[in-house]
Amino acid sequence: MKKESTNAAQALADKHFRAAKYRHMGFIATLVLIAVIAVICIIAVFRIKKEERIQRAQNLIAQFEINTTVRTAELDADGDEDGDGVLNAQEQRAKTNPRSADTDEDGLSDGDEAALGTDPNNPDTDGDSLL
Repeated sequence: MKKESTNAAQALADKHFRAAKYRHMGFIATLVLIAVIAVICIIAVFRIKKEERIQRAQNLIAQFEINTTVRTAELDADGDEDGDGVLNAQEQRAKTNPRSADTDEDGLSDGDEAALGTDPNNPDTDGDSLL
């Protein structure tokens, strides 16, 4: 009888030990899960902060570009800004530079080339391939 009670006591102790062991394993698993969630949250926060910093930098760059962009005054369509005899509106249509009397820099003004019927955008006015 004594042996049976010892075996029963041992079996009960083993049962409690296994239950405690499983509780500890469950506690450790819970801690690991919490740690993983915390790491994921930290990574998400850093990514959000990084995206905010990138957005802030892009906004600063855009603001800098807005503040440093050179704005040229609009030209009067009926005026002749460069004095070459061609009106600004005509230069715009011909895609010549209304601020340069000789757009192609060949020595003939845009007005002279228009009068001669040559291309004021082509520096080789006579077509001999020599500039």
